Amino acid sequence: MKKLDLKSLNLKTLNLSAWLTVISTYLLPYRHTDGFETSFGYPIPFISVHDVPIGRTPFSSMSVNALALIINVLIVYIILSAITKVWKRLKKS
Repeated sequence: MKKLDLKSLNLKTLNLSAWLTVISTYLLPYRHTDGFETSFGYPIPFISVHDVPIGRTPFSSMSVNALALIINVLIVYIILSAITKVWKRLKKS
């Protein structure tokens, strides 16, 4: 079994996966968890916005789950890495 270390990470792919995760938040559908909360993020929601009265700032009603964001970035990274490996194999043959 291969050991995962920081040297084996492709930083360009990691950067691309982080940007794709953040941008996809605005493009993919969101979820209403109850009448007062809306969740954004795919596959794991990582931004929650609570309904606030008029006159309060939207940032005070927003929370970000950093662990779910990191998991989403890693999922996208794994998918992009797999696509890159398949692409390189097909390009060789």
